[in-house]
This record gives sequence, structure tokens and C-alpha cells, in this order.
Amino acid sequence: MPPLIHRPGQMLTDSRKNWRPDRFGYELCGCKVELIFPTAKLLDYGEHWDDLEKSDNPFSVVVMAHLKHLETHRNMDNRLKWKSSLVKMLYQWGMPAGGYPGTVPVHRLDTEASGRHGRTLFR
Repeated sequence: MPPLIHRPGQMLTDSRKNWRPDRFGYELCGCKVELIFPTAKLLDYGEHWDDLEKSDNPFSVVVMAHLKHLETHRNMDNRLKWKSSLVKMLYQWGMPAGGYPGTVPVHRLDTEASGRHGRTLFR
């Protein structure tokens, strides 16, 4: 599996498998400037789902959430199931019940999901 924290460059989060920009440049008055940089694409981690689940790197949950967001964009029931599963995984890793300072507490996500879907996030 590619490392979850990539060297400096771009972390691409789009859904286009073949779009992989790796340079930026321009030319002005006969002078040319070009910057070539490494890229990583979150889509690439989809092939390593089992490794993401086993990882002790908290960023793996962010990657899994992004991948499931792309996969379930038209299926809200399935999306809710995955949100619940990923939040439970965060709790298993020791995330405080109220969340971390500056984040949305999970119980608010639960309330918002209940209002839209008529059910609670955890059963």
C-alpha cells in the first residue's frame, strides 16, 4: 500500500482515475518556469481497503471516508451505514465521545442523520 502520508506534493481527491497532473509552468517574455511535483491520489488506496482497515494511522479513516463518499454518492442508506462503521472505528481507536476540540461532535452527526433519514446513526 502507498504510504498514507505522502511526501510534499499534491494529494488528489477527485474521482477521475486518469487525471494526474504532476507539473505547473508558464512562459513569459521568452523565460520559462516549470515546477514538477509528486502526486498521490486517494482513489489509489481503494485497492488496499483491507490494509486501511488494519492500519493504526488515523488518516486511514479519512481515506476510507473519502472513498465511501465517492462510492455511495447516490445511495444515502448505504452512506449512512458506512458513516456509522467509520465513526465506530474512530471510537475503537480512542477518539473521545465528544470529539476533539474544533470538530463536530459525533452526537450532532447522529441527530442530523436522524432528522434526514428517520433513524439514528448507531443501533
